[in-house]
Amino acid sequence: MVGLSLGWLILACGPAEQAMLDPYTRSLSAYDAGRAALDRGESQAAVIALEAAVKADPRSPELWLWLGRAQAAAGSPGDAVQAAGQALALHPGWGVALYNRACWRVRADQLELAVVDLEAALSTGEVGPLQAAVDPDLDPLRAHPTLSARVPGRGLPVMVEGSPESVFWDSDWTLTLLVSSPLEASVVVNWEGPAPPGLTLRRVVEDVSYEGQEVRRSISWTWRVGTAHEGEVGPLRVRSAGLEGLTDPIEVRFLTPPDAPVVSTSEPELSLVSELFGHLVEAEPVREGDLVRVRVSTGDRVSWEPRPDRVVRTELREKGQVLWTGWEAHAPSGTGLTVARGNSVIFQGPLP
Repeated sequence: MVGLSLGWLILACGPAEQAMLDPYTRSLSAYDAGRAALDRGESQAAVIALEAAVKADPRSPELWLWLGRAQAAAGSPGDAVQAAGQALALHPGWGVALYNRACWRVRADQLELAVVDLEAALSTGEVGPLQAAVDPDLDPLRAHPTLSARVPGRGLPVMVEGSPESVFWDSDWTLTLLVSSPLEASVVVNWEGPAPPGLTLRRVVEDVSYEGQEVRRSISWTWRVGTAHEGEVGPLRVRSAGLEGLTDPIEVRFLTPPDAPVVSTSEPELSLVSELFGHLVEAEPVREGDLVRVRVSTGDRVSWEPRPDRVVRTELREKGQVLWTGWEAHAPSGTGLTVARGNSVIFQGPLP
């Protein structure tokens, strides 16, 4: 179940206008009393107060939904379902109301209708899949023999997409992971099954969006194909804040000519841009073993002398807008690095 907020702006006015505003004043006072009762755990008192609130202002979908919340807390899920229906009559397609009604319908043993409401709520984007995946109110649906497939499983909501067509030698293959995770929690991704062999990482793009206490990420890794392989690889296991998610396996078909050189079959890297580069100071290179990482602003120009054999470009985006760019290179000590911004050089020197 998810909560909501409510408030009105009441302006100073004359007697006629004040009389018109009196119902709103009464509803606001009753709403405040109902919220306070709910916070104290006095659900029946909350029901009485919020019934008075909707009587004073029956056109407020928020008040109807708060009444439903109080009724559900008081052990009357059927009444809560009806109150949510009133909210939806006033605000059709409201994702929060649909989601709460789904939870209350589970308690009222209206499981088929609960799934319909849940699917509609998630389709609005107002309620994230992570909320549904960790909500204990939906556990009866997850345990149902025929409805469980339509409900997010308990854990991290994850999905993976790979390039659907055959990929030829020395061409790029991109794998995209979609995952929802708790706010401020790190995300770790690993191959659970076999990883594709012969891949060289070229580019990583992480796109984030924030919805309440949830972070939705799209992480795309692009590798250069160097070895023939056909069949299933993966799945990927994702961990965050004590939760786990497991993707489906990925079908791959890599084609190489008979005389293609052999490429190393080490496990492809699955690190996140935000995890690897988020702590770096802008334009100050950091060495970790034989890897050098540098983070720069969008539009900065980065040049190497001599250019390392393996350079990976990374980007962190928020809803498609590039926040900053990172570069990772297998570069020996003494390699020259220059970062330019416009007509100015903001870093120049040999790598540590």
